[in-house]
Amino acid sequence: MSPHWINKSYSTYEATGRLQDALGCYECLCVSQGSEEVYKGLLECYLNLDQPHSVMNITQGLLGTRPELE
Repeated sequence: MSPHWINKSYSTYEATGRLQDALGCYECLCVSQGSEEVYKGLLECYLNLDQPHSVMNITQGLLGTRPELE
């Protein structure tokens, strides 16, 4: 999947309640782009899926490897 297609898709998935699909897009974008905006969307998606422990674990990992995101 191209990043452009993924960028367009995650918002559509979120708007239609397909959060697992949106999460997949965010995960791909984290690998290809890794921007603060993408990580924020990923974390919000996990929160909307009622997975706060995943958010905590990802945040701790990010702060350990990417302190500039703090």
